[in-house]
Amino acid sequence: MRKFVSTIAFLFLAALAGFAAPVPIADIHRSAKDGDVVEIRGTITALGEWYAMVWDGASGITVWDTYRRVVGQRGDIVHVRCKVETMTGQRCARIISLEKVGFDAKASRPIEVTPGTFSSMSGLENHSIALSGVIADAFRDECDPNWVYLVMAPLENHVIVSICDQNRTLNDLDNLIDAEIRAVGNCQCPLWHVPHLIAGHFVTCFFPSDITQVQPPPADPFTLPELVENEWMQPSNDGHRRTVRGVVLAQWNKHSFFLKTSDGNRIRVHANAHVPLPDIGTSVQIAGFPVGNAFSFELENALWRLVSSEIDLSETPVDVAPHALLFDAQNRRSIQYGMDGKLIRIRGQV
Repeated sequence: MRKFVSTIAFLFLAALAGFAAPVPIADIHRSAKDGDVVEIRGTITALGEWYAMVWDGASGITVWDTYRRVVGQRGDIVHVRCKVETMTGQRCARIISLEKVGFDAKASRPIEVTPGTFSSMSGLENHSIALSGVIADAFRDECDPNWVYLVMAPLENHVIVSICDQNRTLNDLDNLIDAEIRAVGNCQCPLWHVPHLIAGHFVTCFFPSDITQVQPPPADPFTLPELVENEWMQPSNDGHRRTVRGVVLAQWNKHSFFLKTSDGNRIRVHANAHVPLPDIGTSVQIAGFPVGNAFSFELENALWRLVSSEIDLSETPVDVAPHALLFDAQNRRSIQYGMDGKLIRIRGQV
């Protein structure tokens, strides 16, 4: 009843102010055509320089201005006259006029989430988000270097923070990895034209100052907790790198190698892009982010250092037919993942 009275009151005030009745944003997404001029009323949930995210209580849309910066703050209730457009596969609207008509203190406060809750929650699109967690990777967009992407741990959740960084404020991205941060931005749906972001919803921050470092990366990542034997299949993870010791068995793809541990486990390790690979046969300690694969887990964005070790590298090759690695005894497709990282000997025709 209170919401109904509030709506009637707004329509009355809108009429006095010369506003047309607003159109539900959901209707714009559903049936409006490019070029349609519509009027919407909603709350600003995020601001960029020329952009604003507007939420009307049921749906949200990005509105933008071609010539001037959008002035306002998160929580402002605005009445926008705009022209519907489709950009990069998404419905948005170009601002013709924008008037502030109120303020919503609750909407001005972002929703607090972690990578785990963010990836499982629904209904966050176009809402202001405060995401707290550990950065597992950081890189600048290869196509548009004005944008930086932060990938949050655990990597299985595919939670990404995108930051507009036109002035190159974020220079040394490697120094952000393994830091704990709080990012205040806007929840957006996947962008089909940006391959890094196709995995799911992500958080957009329009200014580097939207990122606050809560805790710097560990001064020495090799002092972080070790992965113990009972964690091999499902390593517990606080988001930070974990450590393990072993001997390098093989290398591939310039940044990847197999590690054999003292208890005979084999782990795929993917080194940080700026770190050279250790030589085959060397004993190393690894610090990397655990990430699940189809069968167990791997270590990503890893660092390494040489250590002394007494791990026995001698192995007797297992004679196996290629077919036996890919099919079971009943000739059904079945990858023998237990052979991953094992020394084998096969015979066949090139």
